[in-house]
Amino acid sequence: SPLGGDAGSAATLELGAFEQDASEQGLYAKVDESANSFDCQAEDSAALDCDLVVVGMHVMLLDEAGAPSVPSAARGHTGSPSRSVGEVMAVHTDGSCDVKLVENGALVRGVGSFGRQIICSTCKHDKLPFAPPALRCSGCDTVIKNNASFHREVQVRLQIRLCRVCFEILDNGDSPELLRDFDLNPNAFEKHTWRASAEEECDHYVQCEGRCKRWSHYICGFYPDPAQLPPDYRLEQQPFVCADCLRGPGQELHVERLVEIQTRRAASLPSCSFSNAIEAHLQAELTNSGVVASDVTVRVVTQKSCVFRASAGLKQRYEEYPDGFPYLSKVIFAFQAIEGRDVCFFGMYVQEYGAQCPQPNTNRVYISYLDSARHLRTTPPDSAALRTRSLVYHAIVNGYLKQACRLGYEHAHIWIEPPKSGDEYIFHKRPVDERHGTRPMSGSKLRAWYEQMLSRAQALGIVKEFGDIQEEIVEHLTSIRDFPMFEGDFFPERMLGDLIDTDPAPSAGVALRREDSNLLVEQMKKQVRGVRRRFLVAALNTAPADAESRANLQNSAGTERAQPLLDSRTTFLRSCQDRHWQFDELRRAQYSTMMLLAHLGGCPGKAAHI
Repeated sequence: SPLGGDAGSAATLELGAFEQDASEQGLYAKVDESANSFDCQAEDSAALDCDLVVVGMHVMLLDEAGAPSVPSAARGHTGSPSRSVGEVMAVHTDGSCDVKLVENGALVRGVGSFGRQIICSTCKHDKLPFAPPALRCSGCDTVIKNNASFHREVQVRLQIRLCRVCFEILDNGDSPELLRDFDLNPNAFEKHTWRASAEEECDHYVQCEGRCKRWSHYICGFYPDPAQLPPDYRLEQQPFVCADCLRGPGQELHVERLVEIQTRRAASLPSCSFSNAIEAHLQAELTNSGVVASDVTVRVVTQKSCVFRASAGLKQRYEEYPDGFPYLSKVIFAFQAIEGRDVCFFGMYVQEYGAQCPQPNTNRVYISYLDSARHLRTTPPDSAALRTRSLVYHAIVNGYLKQACRLGYEHAHIWIEPPKSGDEYIFHKRPVDERHGTRPMSGSKLRAWYEQMLSRAQALGIVKEFGDIQEEIVEHLTSIRDFPMFEGDFFPERMLGDLIDTDPAPSAGVALRREDSNLLVEQMKKQVRGVRRRFLVAALNTAPADAESRANLQNSAGTERAQPLLDSRTTFLRSCQDRHWQFDELRRAQYSTMMLLAHLGGCPGKAAHI
């Protein structure tokens, strides 16, 4: 039943038995947006309609048990909710109404309040469930499968939940990998079974305050959830008017802020030299291939200065080792207008270590995360014979590398790590690949995808050569201080830690002896050989220039513009999960993109900013 509406308005809603009680007692339901609840307040019954439904609303017909029912007028069809849905054609003084079934046009007369339930007039369903939440182990960050057992703190002091393996580690006297700094007692945990279905949430309802008075789910009506927007947007102070009523005559309600958010386009966001270069390269590649991808917009949505702090172990061993490596963090999103609304279909997080960054990271870019949602539409469409989506994704990345060349960056690093089952990188609930289902992509297939991309970049003169990290870097090392590492990379978090933990440190104030340094290099070469195919390094075809010229070029590429929602990949992903910004269906992806653009474009009525 509708449980939400436009705050501040006396929106009426149908709640089974509550409807009859309300009409008899002269009550109405005033919706509280922030709490998603309603308060009953006395009201003169003469001021109310005799019924809470109006002509044009959609209802689901119910049987005596309150379940969807196929009435006698529609017998001959298998009963299902969709066949029990109809449009209210007339409302009688006794509160009953006549309903015309959507499926076959049959008219059902005299439907009372107990025999119907108001539903969404857009999707014709009562509930629009969100994806079940994922439960992750606090000790190893793996997803706990549905119906699997897990252990939770009795007092829920730190919200720690452990999978079976991590609890066994704790029970044996050790600490799980991600909980080394916590003093945990296995006796403080109790065993539970994870039931994802028990945690299911559904979308809210909002009622149109235009002529139709129909109800819609937030997603179906593209109503931006005020609770998920900054307070200064003041969206809850404006009525909701559906698209049909907005287009119709006689619309006099003030809904400017609502409409501005609903119609905001990615193309209205500020562009920069990188986004312009990527769009130009994409269009050239599409033209060359005879492929059309209409209304695609690329934007650098956030650009923030950061510092990657150097490893304490390396600082201890090499007195001259830098304290940190400054870099520019960028987030690049691509959008396409599909059926009149923008959809974000591609995202990439990159780190740029420029000419002013110390060696060994000088003039290197690191593509830390890349993700896509399969909504991009092309002509001809994507197929096994012609991978038009990959063509677009490759062109976006190569367009970025081409601009990086122009700005003096010399190397690009890529970590090839396909997501494991249940993992998400940037987009929450991506569409399922029809060819592979829910099976995760293999590392070798993802590597081949990147190699195809870099081969094209090589043919275009963007890349001079590329290979795995063993060939391009490790084989030429004479000291591990010359090994480039990046924020969140595999090597500083895992491999380097293992090397430093196993190798004795030099005495205080004494530089690392050459034989010790050589030993560390040999150990690193040995360890890298086992993971070499998971890392690609491309030498960019950069024109020779001095450090000052390159620094000036890089500094002129755009001003810093931080966006807290997007600056951190994990923050953005967790925000999408918490707010149910899903990308698995087109309608949900359009709604999620609308909410994203609502944040990126700034407060409605003011100049766009990010």
